[in-house]
Amino acid sequence: MIEVLTFFFAAGVIVSFLVMLIASSLVADKALDETPMEIEEFINPYGAKRIENLNRRHAAFNKAERSTKAGRVADKAARYLTFFGVMLAICAGIIAIFET
Repeated sequence: MIEVLTFFFAAGVIVSFLVMLIASSLVADKALDETPMEIEEFINPYGAKRIENLNRRHAAFNKAERSTKAGRVADKAARYLTFFGVMLAICAGIIAIFET
């Protein structure tokens, strides 16, 4: 019985991770469209211009994460990933303790 639960939680972890990965990449793509990279950032990676653009990109990513459907899906997938991961660890612990 516990092996079936373990398989279910492992599948949940994999699916949640893939959904979170895809949704997060969509959000990051939208945020990068708003603040594109400039060639100067590659030439001088520690310059003030790069830091300023990083701050703008971070703000754009946060805004896109809150305001888009993909951002909300990524947030929910991260919560499910945490839940399934904790339950998988509990099931693995039960198996390790009682099936030795």
